[in-house]
Amino acid sequence: MISENQTIRTPQSLVQRIERFVLGELPAWQLLILAAVVGVLWAAGVFDWDFVTGRHAFWQFPRGTIGGEAGENDMAAPLAAYFYYVQSTWHFPLFYLSALNTPVGVNAIYTDFGPIIPLIGKMIHSFTGAVVNLYGAYFFLCFVLPGVMMTLVLIAAKIRNPVAAIVGALFADSAPILLWRWGHIPHTSHYLLIGALALYLFSLQKRGWRGLATAWIAFLILAYLTNIYLFAMVGTVWLCAVLQRRLDGLATTREVLGTGVLTVALVSIIIALGGQFGSGSPLPFSRAYGTYSMNLLSPFVPQQSGLLPGLGGVIDATGGQYEGFNYLGLGLLLASLLVLPLEVRWLRRNLKRHVALFVAFAALTAFAISHRVFAGHWLLLELPLPHDVHGVLGIFRGSGRFFWPIWYAQMAVVIILGFRRAHPAIAVCLVGAAIIQLFAQRADHRQHRRGGGRRGTRSR
Repeated sequence: MISENQTIRTPQSLVQRIERFVLGELPAWQLLILAAVVGVLWAAGVFDWDFVTGRHAFWQFPRGTIGGEAGENDMAAPLAAYFYYVQSTWHFPLFYLSALNTPVGVNAIYTDFGPIIPLIGKMIHSFTGAVVNLYGAYFFLCFVLPGVMMTLVLIAAKIRNPVAAIVGALFADSAPILLWRWGHIPHTSHYLLIGALALYLFSLQKRGWRGLATAWIAFLILAYLTNIYLFAMVGTVWLCAVLQRRLDGLATTREVLGTGVLTVALVSIIIALGGQFGSGSPLPFSRAYGTYSMNLLSPFVPQQSGLLPGLGGVIDATGGQYEGFNYLGLGLLLASLLVLPLEVRWLRRNLKRHVALFVAFAALTAFAISHRVFAGHWLLLELPLPHDVHGVLGIFRGSGRFFWPIWYAQMAVVIILGFRRAHPAIAVCLVGAAIIQLFAQRADHRQHRRGGGRRGTRSR
């Protein structure tokens, strides 16, 4: 009798153990460490150590990024500004450089050198006298931190599952839009966008707002000191968080206005110290809006794929839609199809709860597509724009980039909904999709190296 019961219980206990492993929970700090380990292993497989430490031959004159030869200065010009800035004296405006564009000088922010990185390099030089190239180390971090931030999103959504953390880290660290952008120094800082989504979710919870408001201010300042495009996107998510708190009754109108004024004031002080107020530099009005846009097919059709090379390169109907490269990746596409019915039901139930963010995301998507709507090489629609409006919109001429927050939000929704079902089969399918995404990106990476567009990275 005892042996029969043991025979009956053994397969049940095995299933329970698997379920506990797949659907169990860990403390938040352990999940973040797990995601960091996954990110370090991934980044170590992408970059050579000499590249990370700034000693690789690549750094003698870095070139050949997005768009091939058209992108040669995407890293060379910022690197030159970095070395000039690090060795210059401290003064205000903080980022003014007399050594460039002499005799007038220039605000180095306009070289797109990612101000936070040379600022740290300048501090190191001031204390030690050493001139250290920090860009390689920063690139390494930019391939580690997305997974950590995605895990923070899961924690904010009350998902404490270790498998979910691993899946989120694999998806975020190997995002096609991240690998595609790495040659543009500040635009690899996608961890800021995912971190903003995490702060947004925390902001809608019934907890003390003062600490979150402080975190938002610090995050906005970091985004500004990284890149103006990312600052605009993070700022949009912050505004949605503040407005949604008011709509949900978590804050009064007075509290919302007070928080908004304080945040804008403190961030404006940093911008002023950087020299962008009253610097004499005109706003970058441009007629290029509509050229560097996102193609409607970009998120869904495989492009520059190492696993599916026969499908060709980037979908580009304007000569500039490489800036709107937003392919989800084969793994995330499969995962999105898996949870599509769940996502449709979730959207119907949560429209009011996230109405501010949904409206903002719709506007960002429309801005990314622009007034010239292309599906492949077919122009579906072109809306006339007044000359002045066209120029103002052209301040952010690379409009296709503004789909990035929606891209990462879709990733977060897929993982959250998949693991909220608490079903091992769905979890296993998501693990498989994440592995497919990872291997696809490794194949894409090797293809980029063969094309000569990626140097200083490891190929295995």
